[in-house]
Amino acid sequence: MKEVFEEALAKAQEVAGNIDATQDEINAAYDELLDKTWKLSFVGSPEKLKELYGFAEALDFEYYTEKTVEAVRAAMAAAKVVIDNENALQEDIDAVYNGLKAAIDGLKLKLDKDALASLIEQAEAIDLSKYLESSKIDFAEALENAKAVFADEEAAAKEIYDAYNRLQRAIFDLRLIPDKSILEDLLNKATGVDESKYTSESYGVLKAAMKAAKTVFENNEATEVEIKAAEEKLETALDGLVLTDAGTEKPEEPTEPENPAEPESPLDPENPNTDDSIPYAVPTALILAAGAVFIIRKRAMRSL
Repeated sequence: MKEVFEEALAKAQEVAGNIDATQDEINAAYDELLDKTWKLSFVGSPEKLKELYGFAEALDFEYYTEKTVEAVRAAMAAAKVVIDNENALQEDIDAVYNGLKAAIDGLKLKLDKDALASLIEQAEAIDLSKYLESSKIDFAEALENAKAVFADEEAAAKEIYDAYNRLQRAIFDLRLIPDKSILEDLLNKATGVDESKYTSESYGVLKAAMKAAKTVFENNEATEVEIKAAEEKLETALDGLVLTDAGTEKPEEPTEPENPAEPESPLDPENPNTDDSIPYAVPTALILAAGAVFIIRKRAMRSL
């Protein structure tokens, strides 16, 4: 605006010095100079706009939604044009100032306190007894920090964002205590193996697997991957056991008796066995007795 005024002034001076200037030229130069002089009084001060622009430049847009950030950047671009214009009128300065301020006030956090409150509630509901101690290192402190930020009415966007991310990371870091029941069963089975029945080489493999498995089983911080590996190694060792010759069970072969019994001979009617021929001896004795009675009776009849 100053340059425009100076141009109008120079032209008016030129017309005034020209003795041949017409009345119309004089009137036109006068009106132009008067108009520019009047407008010169409306040239505004961009200082407040510059301060607001600097504040906008210092914002960390990472914590705000993309849509609201785009609005601020557009308002900043318009403000920059006015700031760079030395002849900008106050009304133009005021317009871009108000536009930039509205855009900044409209910034929306990606994570607000409602989101932080929800995450705190989720964290408080977790049963920490189910998780490995090593995975709970930062959980308690992260939760307390989140509560403190939530309670702070003056908490900045970055503080809310950082508190949320820290607590969320602490929750993600929690690791459930793995189930060791299968490993325990395998250890019990391996412990019951009779070493004397298997080759030293195959039992040695089992013994090494048992040692490694016990170490994992007794480690309260053992991971699921470590437990699974110990289970597989122990199961493979059990399946790989090889019986020795002494440990192999063979069917018993029949043995011959020292004094085999002679097969029983068929009964001889003429030479009956006194022990086994009683049923036959009784009829024979009756027959002999009957014959004797007949002979005696016959001799008695002859003597008459």
